[in-house]
Amino acid sequence: MLEVVLAVGNFMNKGQRGGAYGFRVASLNKIADTKSSIDRNISLLHYLIMILEKHFPDILNMPSELQHLPEAAKVK
Repeated sequence: MLEVVLAVGNFMNKGQRGGAYGFRVASLNKIADTKSSIDRNISLLHYLIMILEKHFPDILNMPSELQHLPEAAKVK
């Protein structure tokens, strides 16, 4: 999923900083705030979800795969 975020970011920034090898986790907060220039109701988050649904539908099962994470976090 993060590879798709990086690829889209590189595509959007090509010519400037489009060859990034990574990004700061804090920059993920900007995904929902980055709006389409054509339809201001569509954010980059919406677009990323559409890409993931189309090309990586299995990734949408990720929340169910993480259901045991809170219990695992308690292990010392």
